[in-house]
Amino acid sequence: MDVLHARPISEEDLELLALLVTYPSDEPIARHLQVSVRTVRRRIARIMELLGVQNRFAAGVAAAQLGWVSHRPYR
Repeated sequence: MDVLHARPISEEDLELLALLVTYPSDEPIARHLQVSVRTVRRRIARIMELLGVQNRFAAGVAAAQLGWVSHRPYR
């Protein structure tokens, strides 16, 4: 999928993308969201599939190109 034509994502997924900028691993993200690490990983994989990318870094780049995230950490 062309990143510039990716479908919009949910508010929850936008929050997850912002948390990827803030936290160094999935465990603190899961604690913050009060979900399991497996759920965080599944949601990240779905976002990567939606964006047509192969890794988390590429997902971040694509999300930034689409204006879905900023460079400022989520708090």
